Amino acid sequence: MATVDKILKRSLLLDLETAPDGTILKVGAVCAEQERFLKGRFSKSELPKMLDELSHTADFVLGHNLLRHDLPILKEQFPDLRLNRLPVIDTLFLSPLAFPENPYHHLVKDYKLMSTGLNDPVLDARNAATLFCDQVAVFEKLKSANLPLLRFYGWALPESMEVFFQRLETEPLPSLVARYSAQYRATACRRPRPTGTG
Repeated sequence: MATVDKILKRSLLLDLETAPDGTILKVGAVCAEQERFLKGRFSKSELPKMLDELSHTADFVLGHNLLRHDLPILKEQFPDLRLNRLPVIDTLFLSPLAFPENPYHHLVKDYKLMSTGLNDPVLDARNAATLFCDQVAVFEKLKSANLPLLRFYGWALPESMEVFFQRLETEPLPSLVARYSAQYRATACRRPRPTGTG
């Protein structure tokens, strides 16, 4: 599991608890064994400072339902955050690929992480890392069993997640355009060249 260990050591684990209007109520963040938790009335400057300090050494931001929930809220309220420019690993998107017969992994129910605590974003951030470890174990097996499918997943998912799939391989993912261009050239009918003039 060297791949997953290297990724997790360089990931900012993140989870937000928000109100329906997008107000951020709680923040849980973990990176390189440093853990931060904000709740209640924290200042507008406190949150971005905390996240920028934690993400300083991060290569990824990792969590569950980041792309559809946490990151859009952060980008709207704090567009200059360093983590907004990091590649994303969203375990919600990976679950149905890793567990197609049971997309609701034992840590996931109704698109949410199962937590043993009451609205504990730090615990949820760590649970996302646990779920990610299980997902990577599946993808590592797929790497040797069906590498083209693994590469397809890397292309089909949001662009911000492609870097993660590149880390699973020893060579970069080929672009879809190049792949299908080569296939087209090999299978398409060639137009006959004209044999004369006039």
